[in-house]
Amino acid sequence: MKKRKIVCCLCLTAMVISVIGCSVPESAVTSSSDTAQTEASTEKAKKADIDISGGVPDETVLSCCKESSYKDLVIKGHAFSEIEEGDYVGRDIVSLEIDAGNSSGKLPQKICKDVTFKYNVSTKEWENTEENCTSWNVDIEQFPASKWKAKDAKTEDLAAIFADKIPSGQEGDLFVSFKSNLSWFSFNLTEQVNNAKEHEFVTNGNGTFTWVSGEDVVTQSFKFLKGSITDSGDITLKATVSGAEKDLKLSSDYEIISDRAFDMGVHNPVADDKIYIEEVPLSINVSSTDLEGNMWKTVTGNKYENKSPELTWDEVEGASCYAIFMIDKAAGNFLHWYSLVEKTHLDQGQFSDKETGYVGPYPEETHEYTVYVVALKQSPKIKSFAIDVPHNSEEFADFLTKLNTAKDGSIGNVISYGSIKGDFDPAR
Repeated sequence: MKKRKIVCCLCLTAMVISVIGCSVPESAVTSSSDTAQTEASTEKAKKADIDISGGVPDETVLSCCKESSYKDLVIKGHAFSEIEEGDYVGRDIVSLEIDAGNSSGKLPQKICKDVTFKYNVSTKEWENTEENCTSWNVDIEQFPASKWKAKDAKTEDLAAIFADKIPSGQEGDLFVSFKSNLSWFSFNLTEQVNNAKEHEFVTNGNGTFTWVSGEDVVTQSFKFLKGSITDSGDITLKATVSGAEKDLKLSSDYEIISDRAFDMGVHNPVADDKIYIEEVPLSINVSSTDLEGNMWKTVTGNKYENKSPELTWDEVEGASCYAIFMIDKAAGNFLHWYSLVEKTHLDQGQFSDKETGYVGPYPEETHEYTVYVVALKQSPKIKSFAIDVPHNSEEFADFLTKLNTAKDGSIGNVISYGSIKGDFDPAR
């Protein structure tokens, strides 16, 4: 009888355990529901023990986001919030301002990004989960008229560019020259075609490929209307060559070379009086009270009062006179102003008509106008330049070359130069 009671008690105990396992110590029995509840409790405990309210540490941001090609990266702000997304318990959206480097040095970039970090309680680490570009600005001032040389001219690339114009398999150097008529260069920031690492752009430009092997020189023209650029500065242009489209990738495989090195490389004649802009000191500080922010006052416009802007600049040792230019590069190096003066200050309106050398801006839409001041040893041999016309085939260096011969015939007349630029808005 006593034995039967013990058996019944054991059976009853088993039944109770099977129905309400929580009534016995956890060490005795653990069900799947017990495991879920325990993990939830453990997760909450982990969250309670973590203070991430300060957001992701700056050193983590820099370690994650700063590329070796960047010149600088500045953290502009944090936007922290608590979240519950799986193992993530905190989100920090970090605003970055990047002074992006460039493989060529000719397209400096300013890029702003919002980078999202989330804190993972399992790994106890901040993770970079998303990057969005908020602005992407490229300074193209030096890109038009730039010269490049391939470090290694690949046979297949040469064949694609020149077809049967060069002997099959013959080695040589490949040069790329861009014309100065990039009239429009912009970026489309729509998410359909761009991301935080690379952006497409549209433009309007052309140039030449030149193959050189010994004394053999072969030139092939190309044009392009679009391309893309990465945040590390690599450029890809959709170049059209003989009716066929080819990707021209200007990355570490190419190097920027000087105009003089290009001329010598492709066997162009180099005259004694020829000016190379990179060899002329850019050392004159120029200012104007007619430049408000980055806009020329309307009084300087041809359809308004047509008054030349006020200018003040540094006196240059050894200079007896100064040449003044106003050029609209986007309109084919359109020359609006040329004057030769002996002082270092010009009042507003000192030149006010074509006869005196000034025709103010009159674009149909906003254009940029650059005013140059060139220090000369003597009056130049050339008397004047045609104004109110485009000088499509001439760069600013070509103007300087013509000034480089003095009135007495001596060469080396150009000392240095300076510039100031601003937009003119016809609707302002």
